[in-house]
Amino acid sequence: MSDDAQGTIRVRSGDAEFDLKVDKPADAGDGTVPAERSGAKVQVQGQLWEQTGYEHQEVYKVDQVLSATLYAMVRMDQRLHP
Repeated sequence: MSDDAQGTIRVRSGDAEFDLKVDKPADAGDGTVPAERSGAKVQVQGQLWEQTGYEHQEVYKVDQVLSATLYAMVRMDQRLHP
């Protein structure tokens, strides 16, 4: 795995390698979540979820959070592109 610090990371899943690119913001948001995906507008299985007790951006300075986020991204991609 590698990160070019320019918005592209290379990940490996099994024998396959993928480049993931971060797009520029398309609209306003809180700096981490686009406005249309904010917790006030997103429901999961008919339920509105709200997390409290931390600053959203600050958690991404924790290595375990970065690892969990990357894992979730790869798993979502695997489900969408089996």
